[in-house]
Amino acid sequence: MLYNENRALKEPDQLILVWFFLALWSDLMSFLKINGVKVKTPKSCTWSLQDLSSDDSGRTLDGIMHKDIVAQKRKLVCKWAAMTWQECSVIANFMKNKGVEVSLTYPDIMAGNYITKVFYTGDMSVPYFDWSRELVESASCDFIEI
Repeated sequence: MLYNENRALKEPDQLILVWFFLALWSDLMSFLKINGVKVKTPKSCTWSLQDLSSDDSGRTLDGIMHKDIVAQKRKLVCKWAAMTWQECSVIANFMKNKGVEVSLTYPDIMAGNYITKVFYTGDMSVPYFDWSRELVESASCDFIEI
């Protein structure tokens, strides 16, 4: 007999087990952390790498490009789907009310895993959607590496 009725988990034990796996999944599936705190997962996020070149970079008269890269910086363009004013407030307060710099933990394409770097945030945009239910249509903001 494969199933032993005497060894089956009782309902409270099953709920604890389900809660444990949901908590574990939630921790593993957190896409962004701002200053160490998990925030709502964005609907979309575009990673880019920007070259910062010295003043000596440019094309010479023969048309050859000479590029002196002094640094490379990451940029994330994030957009969140519809959410409540309260959910949006959490994100907005991290982006715009906590100073110029934020510590961002995110999956970095170049590193191939999650890393934490210091970013500043660009303008944040939030179109209102439904006043009666206190919803916003979306929220978007850029993170630019310092």
